[in-house]
Amino acid sequence: MLRDSHRPARDEAELARRLLLQARGDERRRRKAPALLAFDAVDHPARIAQASDQLVEKTKGLEATQQESIDQLQVVQDQLQTVRRLLASQQTDTKKLSEQVGRLTEAIDGLRQSFASTRASEAAADSAPRKRSAKAKPRSSQKR
Repeated sequence: MLRDSHRPARDEAELARRLLLQARGDERRRRKAPALLAFDAVDHPARIAQASDQLVEKTKGLEATQQESIDQLQVVQDQLQTVRRLLASQQTDTKKLSEQVGRLTEAIDGLRQSFASTRASEAAADSAPRKRSAKAKPRSSQKR
């Protein structure tokens, strides 16, 4: 109602405005600015050469870094092999020492048992002559 009174009497003006806006929108999509187009056309081969040089330099840098990493990995692998060999050697030595300790422990136990049995037999031998000597003394006094 209110809008009807504010509208133009002719619909042709609205149609023309739509066409102008549509054409202008298409212009932006199809064309570049002439100043940028000239700059791009002249600078394009130089940019390509510069980008190519940068890629070559970065590739060389990556190759050098990769080779350094490979060299460091090889050093670490060599160190790991050395450590493994040392560990195997130490394990062998530990096993030998463990066996020796076992044999020494058995020998000590044997000596302890021998010592204990020797003490027991000495104690028994010491107590047996005392009993006989006590019995023997009265017999000898009886003979007198």
